Parts: sequence; structure tokens; C-alpha cells
Amino acid sequence: MDSRLGFFIFWIRLSGAGREKEEENKKRQEEIKKIEQIYHSLDPLQQEEIRKETENRLPDFWKVQLNKERIKGKTSKMLEVVLEEKRREIIKEWIKSGRIKDI
Repeated sequence: MDSRLGFFIFWIRLSGAGREKEEENKKRQEEIKKIEQIYHSLDPLQQEEIRKETENRLPDFWKVQLNKERIKGKTSKMLEVVLEEKRREIIKEWIKSGRIKDI
């Protein structure tokens, strides 16, 4: 009986941790969606400025990859993810500094 109780407590804790992770993922997805909405609400000049800033802030490895993939005319999914993450980082900084408005 004691070992079953221990397993039950372990299982409850494990399922609780899973819910916390789900909540974290849900919040992250909502934040990503919100930042994408902000980006798409900006005028084209601001979007271009963010794109340039994003490329300038890439580590050297990703800059090389970006240049190689531009020559091919196609970007990899991994590079797209890196660019999107860097773009979100910049938008958050711009919101915090007051350069653009939060929605």
C-alpha cells in the first residue's frame, strides 16, 4: 500500500509539472503571436529597419549561412527560426524603449 501511495504522489507531481510546461508553452505562443501582430502592424519602413537590425545582430555563423542561402534563393527552416527569434527580441527592446507601441 505504501509503495502505491508513493507512486501516486510521484504521478501527481509529474502530471502537475506537465501542466506547468503546457502553460509556459501556451504563454510563449501567445507572446509570439502578439509580437508578430505588432510587427505586421508597423509601416514598411519600420519593418525594413527591423529586418536590417535583425541581420546585423546575427552571429557570424548565421550571417554566413544567410548569405549562402540568399545566393541559392531559399532559406532553411533553421535560419528562419533564428531570424524570427532575433526579430522578436528586437521588437521587445523597441517596445521597452518606447520606440514602438505595445498593443
